[in-house]
Amino acid sequence: MGNFSGFLKGRSSGYSRSTDIVVKVKTGDKRGAGTDANVKINLINEYGVISADFLPNVFWRDDFESGSIDDFEVKNLSDFGHVIAISRIMEGYSRVNGRLTFWKPYGYDGWKSDESFGQQRLNCCNPTQIRRCRKISENLAVTEAMLWPFLEGLSIQEAVDARILYYIDYKILGNLPCPDNRVVSSPIALFFVNRQRKLIPVAIQLFQKPAKDNPVFLPSDDENVWPLAKMWFNNADATYHQSCTHLAHTHLLMEPIAVATHRSLSLSHPMYPVFPVKGVG
Repeated sequence: MGNFSGFLKGRSSGYSRSTDIVVKVKTGDKRGAGTDANVKINLINEYGVISADFLPNVFWRDDFESGSIDDFEVKNLSDFGHVIAISRIMEGYSRVNGRLTFWKPYGYDGWKSDESFGQQRLNCCNPTQIRRCRKISENLAVTEAMLWPFLEGLSIQEAVDARILYYIDYKILGNLPCPDNRVVSSPIALFFVNRQRKLIPVAIQLFQKPAKDNPVFLPSDDENVWPLAKMWFNNADATYHQSCTHLAHTHLLMEPIAVATHRSLSLSHPMYPVFPVKGVG
């Protein structure tokens, strides 16, 4: 990721008085350099003593970006002695006997499960997109026969009346212009709350207009087909997140408010302390 070096703070360094050591990190400028992972640092002194984990982080900037040089202040180590080495641990892997050992990523054991897929609709990047189904959309070509095996003996209308049928419709992604003949789906998906109170998918259609080449995918499909349908849906979900939830609603909407706050509110205004963290990034 980059080169780490450390030095003791000088009296005229410009750092705060409580800073004992400053760690300088130079991140390479090759393609793929930089990381958004959490990076922990341990300092090693001339006697081989290893410090506690130190998590370098400056809340108002994006650290470890390609080509950047970052300074991180280490405090409460006034008696640590001369730093001769720095070790680092990046979230996701560790180094054992000189070899990288990758940790099992979160979700590794359950990524194929329908229960996990349903949970992503509630706890991941777009939890506000799911809606209670009051009637089946005309663009979703599902039938009673299709859904009967997955509704635990209920008809579609009975599931709707019981308020246990939900949907997500990404029609906003329809007909997006994409370079190099790439395709972004604009899916509609139905979700059902089963007797175990788990939200599970029961139908996915990847594009808006029903057609022979736009089928409705079901949990009973081939074991390789149904996971692919869920992957395509998640790709659309991530596309919406990056363009709307993240860029539009977080940056483009909130940044003018943050700028106006810093320009217009007094430092003593009771709301001012709320914005320094939320208005940066």
